[in-house]
Amino acid sequence: MSNTIVELKKFHSILVNEYENGLNDESVEQGLDAYLNNLDDNFYWVKSIYPLSNKKYKNLGIGERHIWIKNSLAKIQYETRRLLFEEEKKEKLENLSLETPVDEIPFIPKKFINKFPNINIFNLLDLIYHFPYRYEDYTNIRKIVHLKENDSVSIIGEVKKSILLPNKKGPRATRISISDGSGFISATWFRQPYLIKNFKIGTKIALAGRVTKWKNYLQFDNPYFENINDFDTNGNIKYAKYLLPYYHSTERLPQLSIRKAISMALKTGLAQLDDFLPSEILKRNDLFTLKKSVLNAHFPKNNEQKEKALKSFAFHEFFLSQLSVKLRKKIREETLNSKLILNFESNLKKIINFFPYELTIDQKKSLKEIGEDLSSNIPMARLLQGEVGSGKTIIALLALICTSMENQQGILLAPTEVLSEQHFMNICNLLGAKNNFGTQENIKIATIKSEKQLKIGLLTGSLNEKLKYQTRKMIEDHEIDIIIGTHALLNEDLSIKHSGLVVIDEQQRFGVQQRTALLDYDPIPNMLAMSATPIPRTLALTVYGDLSLSTIKTLPIQSRASVDTIWLKGNEENRIFELIEKEIEKKSQVFYVCPFIENSNVLNVASVVEEFDKITKSFLSKYRIALLHGKMKMEEKQRIMEKLRNGDIDILVTTPIIEVGVDIHNATLMIIYSADRFGISQLHQLRGRIGRGEKQGKCILYTNEELNEFSEMRLNAIVNSNDGFQLSEEDLKIRGPGEIERTKQSGWPEFRIADPSDINLIESVNKESEIIIKNDPDLISKDNTLINKLINKSLSNKINLS
Repeated sequence: MSNTIVELKKFHSILVNEYENGLNDESVEQGLDAYLNNLDDNFYWVKSIYPLSNKKYKNLGIGERHIWIKNSLAKIQYETRRLLFEEEKKEKLENLSLETPVDEIPFIPKKFINKFPNINIFNLLDLIYHFPYRYEDYTNIRKIVHLKENDSVSIIGEVKKSILLPNKKGPRATRISISDGSGFISATWFRQPYLIKNFKIGTKIALAGRVTKWKNYLQFDNPYFENINDFDTNGNIKYAKYLLPYYHSTERLPQLSIRKAISMALKTGLAQLDDFLPSEILKRNDLFTLKKSVLNAHFPKNNEQKEKALKSFAFHEFFLSQLSVKLRKKIREETLNSKLILNFESNLKKIINFFPYELTIDQKKSLKEIGEDLSSNIPMARLLQGEVGSGKTIIALLALICTSMENQQGILLAPTEVLSEQHFMNICNLLGAKNNFGTQENIKIATIKSEKQLKIGLLTGSLNEKLKYQTRKMIEDHEIDIIIGTHALLNEDLSIKHSGLVVIDEQQRFGVQQRTALLDYDPIPNMLAMSATPIPRTLALTVYGDLSLSTIKTLPIQSRASVDTIWLKGNEENRIFELIEKEIEKKSQVFYVCPFIENSNVLNVASVVEEFDKITKSFLSKYRIALLHGKMKMEEKQRIMEKLRNGDIDILVTTPIIEVGVDIHNATLMIIYSADRFGISQLHQLRGRIGRGEKQGKCILYTNEELNEFSEMRLNAIVNSNDGFQLSEEDLKIRGPGEIERTKQSGWPEFRIADPSDINLIESVNKESEIIIKNDPDLISKDNTLINKLINKSLSNKINLS
């Protein structure tokens, strides 16, 4: 309880005694006037209560004394309740944790509680880490007489007029007139009538914003404001001393409300952040602590402070990410307990000639690196990246076969059931596998010369329970050599337990924590990750820093034809159909890709069902047209793909099911309908399905609605480049690492400020993290205690260094 409340209660007791003693001014020694004169400044209001009103109590009549004591007791009760409420509120704020949900944060108005989740703010920490996307400099306070249109300025003045403007269609607007002695200017807040209570006549306020002109008069529209009378000396952040932050918002969530919420969040939660970087690192790199970087990123005094704050926070983000990656690598390298593939090289020599074409130099180098890893006591963790059509899948398949030749199971994981089925069909076709092993449709057998009989199995969630049970039993009994399924197979302990090699396709859909989960197994399985799109150099240093890297840049000897990419907009369907007919007349085949299987009631996008119907009713109906999508049965999909390979289909209307593993040399035209619904990686993969023979390919990106800035950037990137490595860098710039690495889905924190293309900062962080690992590999020193705590938390306790 505060001293002020104690004094209020004492004062209340004195006044009650005075009343009960007959108002004779004998309730305290020397009388009430002496007592009132000794009250501290918090009781400034006492002498203004009617009818005392700066008179002396001893000069009041009995009736006046009665009235004054009655009014004073009422005021004391009011002030006591107010202070108790503020203390309770302060106590609640002090007890808020960083995980406190938005709807339990007391300083967020109820009407805005449902707005904050729309901008990805779900708790107090999200609020603290919701950084500005731009700033306005209003630190230079100007006189009204010197203002000009379009100036971004601050002024201080007195409210001379305050009104609500009528509005027939919604909430009224608040308008004031303000003067600073040099002139007058008006300010209007649209659809915010509740603000008028802040602008009583004579109130001194500060305004900040851009000056506009209306009917030849200068004015402010929706400026930022603060009541000068409310300024205090407790270090509260005031806009005139700082760059004014602007935040990403949502409908009817004003900037002012976001700023107030973030300012309160900083007062409440900033102290709970851990300043985990040792002081030596901060000094060497000229950085703020984490707390200072957050505070100054929100409310910097100048541009220099802002830049330093943003750099400092980015360094903190990169540091935790880099250190986590290095520690995962350290654990793997210190685990001398892997499933050895001792005869990889000799096994490879036995089967390499089974494949109909010569491997490229990069393919051979990658196989050599994989073989060296698999014959080592250290579990393999390698990333295989390469351009579309460079032959990554062949490398993975050879590695799986060599693994199976030593009676160890291999697993191939894909992100979706559709891609798993596609891999199963393609591998079976490549190896000539037949369904002559029992009667199960998801098990096939292949004979590689006289060396090895391979049993290849598919295990996905859509199989019926009987098939899944039988397949699991066969895996457990070691009757299947290569298992193909989705990433969900990681949860199948029996499959990982028996595996000598885990191959992960489309690594960019396989998150950091899922890779970390593999560290839980004993022994840790050998892992080969394949990237559908080349990994940018900066991500190779950060997110993928725990993986060794193999790169395939040279394409197979059977050279590919070039592919031209064209972006068509609006009403160009007739032209597209004409292009299709032109290609078919050249005895070529066409892919017609749509994002969805069926129509959406919400989105205006193409579906394969609708487009298939449209094409079969057009003048193209005379050609052989087929439909392919993921909901079809496996046998039907296999039948259609077989007809496509045999040249018995002219137009294949399909979903992106064909983005990997489809090798039709006669396919020369790719139509991608509603192309804005695809990412750069997927568009590049789809485009890679054509131009695989001697004929030149053409890819048509078609959009029929207005696009946002990011969609246009993606499509322009695809039109302007066929280089997967260059496109991966563009993808990183447009989407950021969280989307490319799918870190949102995996639970790894996204970089909020750090820019993964900032190679200089990444290299600085890399250098510092190397020093930490070298000097304190287990993070047990006092300086690294907080780092240890945060690393353990970020990896969900997968790494326990303590």
